[in-house]
Amino acid sequence: MNGGTAHNETGQTQITVVGIGGAGTNVVTRLSQRQIKGVECAVIASKLRFELQKIPLTRKASLYEALAPRKGFDGYPWEGLTVPRIKDMLATCLPELLSKQRLVIITAGLGGHGGFASSIVARLAREAGNLVVGVVTTPFAFESVEYHRYANQALELLLAEANSVITISDANITSALEEHHLSISEVKASVFFQAVDESVCEVIEAIIMPMVEPKPPQDFILSWG
Repeated sequence: MNGGTAHNETGQTQITVVGIGGAGTNVVTRLSQRQIKGVECAVIASKLRFELQKIPLTRKASLYEALAPRKGFDGYPWEGLTVPRIKDMLATCLPELLSKQRLVIITAGLGGHGGFASSIVARLAREAGNLVVGVVTTPFAFESVEYHRYANQALELLLAEANSVITISDANITSALEEHHLSISEVKASVFFQAVDESVCEVIEAIIMPMVEPKPPQDFILSWG
């Protein structure tokens, strides 16, 4: 590695941000619009293969590819998701996640299939020699108790596999709204979810930008006075 940039000696990207499930796909699609040099954006979407064409990214895969034959998303979120199946899907569609880079950031909403799949992707990426960071959202207060229970289980699994995990809750978003003297009830649902996506993007950017555009030591000295 060349000590500070987002590429190795062969010019290959060393940072991959992968969004899993619906929430993760929305975040990474938004992040890709920043066109951050040296960062590869990829998604593992909760969509059938033919629906992937609607996602404006080159690196993409369908979570359905990792499910057992004739098994859909009915039942528990983890049903049908196994390490061998996800590994096979990654090897076919996103092989870079199974090779050593430097940093893999995984983002997902914890309550659904993306949350459970994220722990398996984290395990496989870490076993390949990568530093793995999860940036995930927890269910909102108005969502079902069952959804919260699934999220807690998914978080435990992800904590066991990733090197570090950052969770973002609706409390983070509501506090930001309160600063503008607004409440959830006063904001359209679409606007609220866009605010969540933007918050996750900002966290991910805060992680990767020092690696993509490292500051000289004197800049840090000046910044901290």
